[in-house]
Amino acid sequence: MTAYEITPRMRRVLQVARSEASRLGHREIDAAHLLLALVGADGQVRRLLEQAGVDGAVVRRRLLAVLPATAPGQRTADLPYSAHAREILVLARQAAERLRSPRVEPGHLLLGLLNLETSPATRVLAATGLDGEAVESAIRKQP
Repeated sequence: MTAYEITPRMRRVLQVARSEASRLGHREIDAAHLLLALVGADGQVRRLLEQAGVDGAVVRRRLLAVLPATAPGQRTADLPYSAHAREILVLARQAAERLRSPRVEPGHLLLGLLNLETSPATRVLAATGLDGEAVESAIRKQP
């Protein structure tokens, strides 16, 4: 995402993802941390989920249940992104391009998560029945 601008909302989501990973004692920011940040820190994504009948609190509980347990004290502010997280960020940028958005928004990150099928976090999201095409359509309708 180096050549693509992100919005302040997206920057906030990435900061919350970093905080979630650190709080949980994880060594890197993964797809689950990105999704935790989206359902917890971005009102627009929460509204998209609610419109689709998905409860963000349920998603959060399911994510926390599948995340590996770690010992506390592993906290650091300088956490790298996992391969899955980097792939999701690329998919988010591609979604922004496809939607002709000049900047990457949290909704694009949600689309990136929906398009990656190899992560426990994306499987939790897929289990909700959330449809990527419906999300994309809803994003197109937003101002």
